[in-house]
Amino acid sequence: MVAYAYRFPQGVVGNVSRNAPNATIEPKFLSTTAKPAIGTPVKLVAGVAAAIAASDANTVVYGILTRAYPTSAGAYTSSNNFGNEVAPDLPAGILKRGYITVQNLVGTPAVGGAVYFRNANGTANNPLGSIEAAASANVVQLLGAYFNGTADADGTVEIAYNL
Repeated sequence: MVAYAYRFPQGVVGNVSRNAPNATIEPKFLSTTAKPAIGTPVKLVAGVAAAIAASDANTVVYGILTRAYPTSAGAYTSSNNFGNEVAPDLPAGILKRGYITVQNLVGTPAVGGAVYFRNANGTANNPLGSIEAAASANVVQLLGAYFNGTADADGTVEIAYNL
């Protein structure tokens, strides 16, 4: 059993943290070639949800990919795509409005702080589409989003989106 000395974990990446009536989630099929990571912004390409690509503007964001059920156990990383866990021909939930738990990879989130996503110079540790709390030349602001707290030790934090 795990003992929590100071703080419980913030949540599970990609989980809608406050359900109805605060959330609007749309089902969309996933791209077979540009699979998005759970808890990251997605865009629509030919009607399917696809990962953010290099140089994408913040205006292409359609929503944030929610965690699908069932998922296999294991550690989450921002580059952990669905892979074989959920077939691209099955619908996935796209958060259009509400609260969701994400993983922040760069910077220190603060209540009400701006949320950014990486759209340039993606790496294995900071892939394209990943959430960040610090402005840089590699990110653009996620419009309509703000941090709703501070991150836990794993960088997990809640954001409000389109509220």
